[in-house]
Amino acid sequence: MKSNDRFAAWPIDDLTRVFPYDGPPPSVAARARRGWDLVGARGEHVGCQLALRGSGDPHDLDIEVSDLRARGDVIAARNIQTRWVGLVPVPLDAFDPAGAERPHLAPGWYPDPLLESPPWKRPPEEKSLALHLSIRVPARACAGAYRGSVTVRSGRRRVARIPLHLQVWPFAIPRKPTFNVTNWFHLDCLTEWHRCEPWSERHWRIIDKYAAEMAAHRQNVITTPALTGNFHNFDPMTLVDVTRKRNGSFAFDFGKLQRWVNVFDKHGFALFEMWHFLAQAHGEHAQAFGLYDEKKKARVWYDALLPNSATFKGLVSSFLTELSQWLDRRKLTDRFLLHVYDEPHRETWPHYSKMSKFYREHAPGLRQIDAISTSELITDFGAGLDIPVPLTPHLETDDYFRERGQAGADPVWWYTCCGPSGRFANRFVGMPLVNGRTLFWQSFAFGITGYLHWGYNFWHRTGQQASGFPGVNSYADGRLLNPLREHPPQWAVGDAAIVYPHPEWWEDRGPLGSLRYEAMRAGLQDYELLKMLDGLLSNARPKRGSRQAKAVAAGKRALKSATGTIAGSLTEFPRDPTRLLTTRRKIGDAIAGLV
Repeated sequence: MKSNDRFAAWPIDDLTRVFPYDGPPPSVAARARRGWDLVGARGEHVGCQLALRGSGDPHDLDIEVSDLRARGDVIAARNIQTRWVGLVPVPLDAFDPAGAERPHLAPGWYPDPLLESPPWKRPPEEKSLALHLSIRVPARACAGAYRGSVTVRSGRRRVARIPLHLQVWPFAIPRKPTFNVTNWFHLDCLTEWHRCEPWSERHWRIIDKYAAEMAAHRQNVITTPALTGNFHNFDPMTLVDVTRKRNGSFAFDFGKLQRWVNVFDKHGFALFEMWHFLAQAHGEHAQAFGLYDEKKKARVWYDALLPNSATFKGLVSSFLTELSQWLDRRKLTDRFLLHVYDEPHRETWPHYSKMSKFYREHAPGLRQIDAISTSELITDFGAGLDIPVPLTPHLETDDYFRERGQAGADPVWWYTCCGPSGRFANRFVGMPLVNGRTLFWQSFAFGITGYLHWGYNFWHRTGQQASGFPGVNSYADGRLLNPLREHPPQWAVGDAAIVYPHPEWWEDRGPLGSLRYEAMRAGLQDYELLKMLDGLLSNARPKRGSRQAKAVAAGKRALKSATGTIAGSLTEFPRDPTRLLTTRRKIGDAIAGLV
């Protein structure tokens, strides 16, 4: 460390990005003395960031996080995860400046990935960066005020010692999420990145690590390649092995599917979302799949098989019948979801409804789910969708979805994808982090009970390579890109993935997280707080003038702010994190006064 190397350090919240050219605030010394003032419930992950600016090598900094101590209790430092915030490139292509964060900086580098070491060594001039902290509040932590500190040293010199205050509320959020989340899991990206054989023991070990990371971020629905695989993938690896017998009947081996269920059961997943049998948008042919044919003594590959063909109907009807029996024996029927086909175009709605009825005939116990455009597919064309998943903007324009969601009897999920953009909430890298968190406040306000996104870890290159599998791959190449440095060009940065692959591909490692992934988890925790407060207010019968009556009044004000100012509109919501965080504190305080 050079003697003239100097760093400034100051605390910030977890929804503010620190760009390399950001300078310290005018009140940096006062902020550092004041420190962080955080709140959280038992079982929550509470986030914040340490901003740093200097010309020295951040690798030489020593960051020491102390235990957090309250009267009679301690949250050990091992419960506080620290990761450096890295940068990813954001080009102008597919970048919507409306509603974006600092659009004048695009094209440029935006903070997002969470790394194990600083993103650069000695810079040529002063630069700013951030360290992200995630405090896991133990489920049995005592309520109260916890105090600790984060100390930054540069060589022998102490740069800063910043107080960390955490108020733990006297209640816990549900360990099992009450809101359903699926981020589509791309298995072939794991095998390609980690260079392992599909369904090898190493592959299963890596899947287990990803499952643990998903569960830690409150994802509880997992895409499941049973008979067919992901239509986005280069290699549609599947869990159920199919044999066509000499007499034309089909036999199914569910061994790998059982192991899949065991892995995700271990991590507390609630639902298994099987991939679509038919092609996206039009459903005019089946997703490509293979089976072993006893007569031909070879594996046979089918691509573009027509859904009205005898082969497709015979296979799918047999599969759904046997799967239903297999699930019934294991009491899993309620936990498996069935797709018809994704985002059906209007001109194909009669076909969609017909196929929905065909599936229902052979698997009456399986709930059907799909991303759709408008409710007419259900109300006018008779599609028996148990869980409709409209794009988020439809909740302001489609009375059926809005009224069904608010009624609460039948579920409505929603999704984001390549859109919406602009003033709508989404999780693109170019958008403010508060957008991705507000999405789950909006979920509560509009009666939504689940969220679907297509890109958990889509790391493929696109449009440069033909698939080795006929009928597969309108999207993905077999070769991967490095999402820490590049992104598929046809989508906004961040749409294809919310996690990053670990650089040490030869190790059995889970993914690297992101600021957006942390914002999503925080939003899902906020949803649980909103739901808890709503339930407590509904059941409260306070005496006039009592302490509980005051807590009820405060809770009603906080809930009104949450469902009105913060989340009552899908486009006109505060981009200032302070307003959301202040309202969140009021919600938690109100719950604390009512439990």
